[in-house]
Amino acid sequence: MVNLNRIPIYICNFTNDWDKIIKPEGSIASHVFSKKKKQIILWPEKIDSATITPKNFIELNKQFSIKELLFIDRIIGAKKPVSIINHVNRSGQNFLRGQTPTNNLPQFPDMSKIYNKIS
Repeated sequence: MVNLNRIPIYICNFTNDWDKIIKPEGSIASHVFSKKKKQIILWPEKIDSATITPKNFIELNKQFSIKELLFIDRIIGAKKPVSIINHVNRSGQNFLRGQTPTNNLPQFPDMSKIYNKIS
């Protein structure tokens, strides 16, 4: 069983609603962070190609020693939380395109086990 209280949270689309419960504490690698009961919460300053980069994610990983990450995003039409166990990007946007390889990491890392189902 995954202990969600220990996994850092990445909020893909930070909105004004989040401001009521999460207070920014600082900024690293074009991302804002907060700590709530020792849990790290991260979100991008902007959603653009200068912010969503392999270099910034590597820096966040170094700063916070991230082993796992819980991504939170909005799903239009969903009435309750949904656990994504597979994903196809049909938006046409991918800010990582053209920005890999970086730091001697492979251009196409193994993505076969990136999702863990949460009950």
